[in-house]
Amino acid sequence: IPITATLKTSFLLIDLETANGLILNLLKGLTREATLIFSIKSLAITSISWVTATKSIAPVESAFTITSVSIELTTITGIGKQMIPNNKPTTAELQAAVHRTFAFGRSSGTDASPWTIKTDDLSGGGLSADAHRVSAAPELPVKGELGKVEIWHITGSAGWTHPVHVHFEEGQILKRGGVAPPIWEKYARKDVYRVGPIADSTTSVDIAIRFREFAGTYVEHCHNTQHEDHAMLLRWDLEHPGQTTRFATPIPDWNGVTYIPSVSLPTVKTGDLTAKAKFVLPLP
Repeated sequence: IPITATLKTSFLLIDLETANGLILNLLKGLTREATLIFSIKSLAITSISWVTATKSIAPVESAFTITSVSIELTTITGIGKQMIPNNKPTTAELQAAVHRTFAFGRSSGTDASPWTIKTDDLSGGGLSADAHRVSAAPELPVKGELGKVEIWHITGSAGWTHPVHVHFEEGQILKRGGVAPPIWEKYARKDVYRVGPIADSTTSVDIAIRFREFAGTYVEHCHNTQHEDHAMLLRWDLEHPGQTTRFATPIPDWNGVTYIPSVSLPTVKTGDLTAKAKFVLPLP
């Protein structure tokens, strides 16, 4: 399992052999329940500076900044635990996926609720939060299947940055800003996706998300508190195949909980057909 890690930490070292030893101890300390047996494939050390004023008394102490470490994990042993499989979607799953688009911004916002989410290619602007309204309804897998895959396109604007949190399921980033994501985001399982103009971010991210066997009602929202409260939040339901009636909306009060019918957007099952037609899958 090749892993490339970037460490921005300075060590007080005597020689490269000591550097190797310190890095090994550092990496072993990252796991408490298993022992990693690995070998260092390459080690890049930059920004070498001598602590003392002159090299004449070297090699007494040197300060190195470790910028890149490439490690090959060879064996994982410990107390009988295994790493969770990455569940990378297959090309066939991505080709068959339903696409959905969620645009986070101020489209059709009001003074009371300025932050909205526009779903799919629907005409009109964005919508504020409404717990009665279902914006997306992916389906449960058929018995024996791993779980159905959808592709969600999350977009922002050049103004605010939005850390978008999808409850319950984790996805894998296919593209960021229309191109392959950086190595630290590629195929990692995530449930928060940052879109916006700040460093290491872009105004769009495309994710593959696999839905497992837990039917129910969930939400997707911006994690800026002033955005999500009564505004930049939507409801999505994980439904049974062929289900045509939405899950009822719970209304809690001091006497208990009652339920009322829910409503849904027109694309709740089909998703964004325009986005599906335009999207070019990344290379395997």
